[in-house]
Parts: sequence; structure tokens; C-alpha cells
Amino acid sequence: MTEQFEKYSAEEWDSIRARFQNSALNDTEMAILGQNAGVSWPFRGSDETPQKYIDCELEELSSIPGLIGKKSRVRKLMDILRETLAFDDPFSDLVDSVELDGVEDHTFERILAKFNIPDNYPAKLVKFNETTRRLLAEPNPDTLLEVSRFGQRMPQNTAEGEELRLFLNGLAHKDESGMARHLPYRRGERGLYFPEEVGLIAGRLERPVQLALIQQSGASLTEAEAEVLKNDTNLEAEAALKYALEQMDMASQWFTEGAAELTAVFENEEDPARYFIPIQDPEVERIAVALARVHFGFSAAERSGLVGRISGLFRK
Repeated sequence: MTEQFEKYSAEEWDSIRARFQNSALNDTEMAILGQNAGVSWPFRGSDETPQKYIDCELEELSSIPGLIGKKSRVRKLMDILRETLAFDDPFSDLVDSVELDGVEDHTFERILAKFNIPDNYPAKLVKFNETTRRLLAEPNPDTLLEVSRFGQRMPQNTAEGEELRLFLNGLAHKDESGMARHLPYRRGERGLYFPEEVGLIAGRLERPVQLALIQQSGASLTEAEAEVLKNDTNLEAEAALKYALEQMDMASQWFTEGAAELTAVFENEEDPARYFIPIQDPEVERIAVALARVHFGFSAAERSGLVGRISGLFRK
């Protein structure tokens, strides 16, 4: 095995295993860790955690179901765990400094300033899953900086805090890809941008809901996409769409210039696709155009009717 994976020696794997033994992320799903590390993990499930693998010697990994004969998956496993530890260490240092010094820590303010990210960016526009949003409901932070300070002070073994911890790890590690998964950050240019914000809102909708949105906004679906939409039922589309439109309202109030530009695009019947080219992901751009068309090109009554029509598609 060690000859097959020149990037890793048995000693390096043993080091990863030892460091994960006491990690608060030991019970986090590999798919979540992989997402934050920029590495796709092929399996999902509550049992798919680092704990499942770190008890194995390097040679034993090749005999685990799902990894048998899959050298690339073993590499991915090691890459995910290594990158997670890289994120974990700087954030742990930040938490320790707050606990030991008992003073206000300004590290995140400096990091945000370096990447031209306003620390007063609305907390409700930072993209988190439902579990994290519930965690933040009680402290109810107003700004991104308040989110970071809450994350520094929350118990580090809190299961509900996994995503928030990984987000702050990414900030502490100055990981631009990680920032872009939660903030409308434009890699390579720094700062927050409205096209990326619309893309993040649209991108978090479930795939069938995205397809329904594209269709109902007046665009065409491929035969394969139409089949996906036809076969999916019982999705809670109404709540998801209402939340997305609420996010669009809030984002438009923050990105006033971008919202004005898009309003003019639809009023003048120009091509909105050009506005979203900076996203550099054709499928996300396509969904963003559909959501923007609904928000800026439809009246409030039309939007309400569209939400009802889409919801009806999933009640079969």
C-alpha cells in the first residue's frame, strides 16, 4: 500500500490518525469535510466519518468496503483528513487565545479586511445549512463579525456547530474556496459581489426545485432534466422558494447598485446571462438567471403565483 501512495507514508498516516483521535471533527460526515476541503467524497451517511477509518493501519484501508481496489478513494480520504487538520489547527489557536487572554480578539477583523469583506455583512446572508441557522437563532447575530465571535466562543465539541467551525477554520486559514462556499466572494479579485450572491442563493435549492424554477421562468429544460422534474415528488418546494426570495430581497438591499443594474437589465429586455458570467460556472449561472428573472422581472403577484405552481409540481 505504501508503495502505491507515494504522497503518504505509514508514518504520515499514523500522524493523521493520532491527531484525529481527539478532534472535535472526528464524528463529522466525510462528505461535509470533503466539501470544505474542496475534495469530493463519494459516500454519505452518519457512519461515514473519520472515526470509521482512523482505527485502520495504512495497509488495512485497502480492505474496507468501498475502498477495495480504489486507490484514488484512499488518496481522497487522506487528502480530506489532512486538509481538515490544516483548517483545524489555526482556528484552535484562535479559540485558545480568546479563552486564555480573556480579551477581544481582532484576528477575524484583520482577515476580513485583507480580503475586502465587510465585517458588517448581514449574518443572515452568510450561507449555512438549516442546522447551523438553528444554532445561530438564539444569539441572533446581526453581522458576519458577530457570527465569527459567536463561533470562537461556542463549545468546540458541539455537533450542531460543525459547519460554522469549518467556515471559521477556512477564514482562519485564508481559504478563498472555503469563503466562496458561504459568502459571495470572487476568488482572485477579493470582495463580495451580487452575481455570486444570486448564484449562492440559487445554488442551495434542491436540484428538482432549480429545474422547476428554470422552467417556470420561461427557459427550456433538456429531456433528461424534464425527466428528473417529472419523477421527483413530495419536496418541500414552497418553503425553499420563499426563503430564496426572502434572501434575494435582503441581498438587494445590501447590493443596491447590483440590484439596480439587474432591474434595468430586465426592464430593457437585455440578456441577463452576461451579468452572471463572473460566476464562471455555466450551470450555476443558468439557475441564477432564472432566479433573477423571477425576482426582478416578475411582479409580487406573479412571484406568488409562480411559487404556488412550482409547489404544485411536487404534490403528485
